[in-house]
Parts: sequence; structure tokens; C-alpha cells
Amino acid sequence: MGGKGADYHQRTGGVFAPPLKRYAQNSQAAPVQNTWYPILNTTNVILYDVQLKIATTGENLEIRITADGVVHGLFSAYAAVANTNYRVIYWLRADSVAANTLDLSVAAPYGTLMSARAVLIEMRKTSANGVGVLSGSAHYGAY
Repeated sequence: MGGKGADYHQRTGGVFAPPLKRYAQNSQAAPVQNTWYPILNTTNVILYDVQLKIATTGENLEIRITADGVVHGLFSAYAAVANTNYRVIYWLRADSVAANTLDLSVAAPYGTLMSARAVLIEMRKTSANGVGVLSGSAHYGAY
């Protein structure tokens, strides 16, 4: 498959993603509290980036990624700022306080989150402070 050039992104196990990334998004007008909305539901992916935002200040956001049947959930307790992009971080380090969990950050680095044969990414709000649009997006490569 060639070298590890700029046109390819390496994933665990030595398999490479195609040079062109794909993009999925969902915007939910007037989201219902505690209702999951899908962002991406596909197979054979390398997940690079997932972002959430909401148009109402003070909403608590959650993300759930199910990869190969394993649920990785984020249960956010803090209130989001309106129209701010929050990137998903996946903590893999065993010595991390939040090992093997998801987190949201406005300053998260862009990089590979995980790879999976089947992935479902969902978002929701757990508070009811308004009816602002809930948006989520995912950048990924298919193999």
C-alpha cells in the first residue's frame, strides 16, 4: 500500500484510510430533551473528528459512540455556550483520569479518534433551556 505519505492516514494495525475524508452531519431543529439523534451510522471507518454545538446557551450535551458493539458514552455535566463547537476527545491512556472515556473540548486537537467495522454516533441534550438547533458532525475515512 505504499509509504506513510501525507495522502494517507495510518490507523492501528497498519491499514490505511483513503486520502479523501468523508463528512456527515445532522442538524436537529427544536431538539427534544433526552432524545438521541444520529450523526453517523456506517461501517468500516476511521473516525477523525466529531463535533457538537447547540444554538441555546446553558444546554448540557451528550455524545454516544457505539463502535463494534461497544458503547463509549460521554455524560457531560457542564452547560454549553451557544454556537460554540465542542470536539470529542477519546482518552485511551491507561494512566489518564478519564481513561477510555469521551470528553468534549473547545480546544481539542484534530486527530484519529478510533477505527471500527461498525460505528453509530449519536447526540442529545439533557436539559431543556430552549429550542435552539442541535448540530453534530463527523469527519471520517472509509476502508
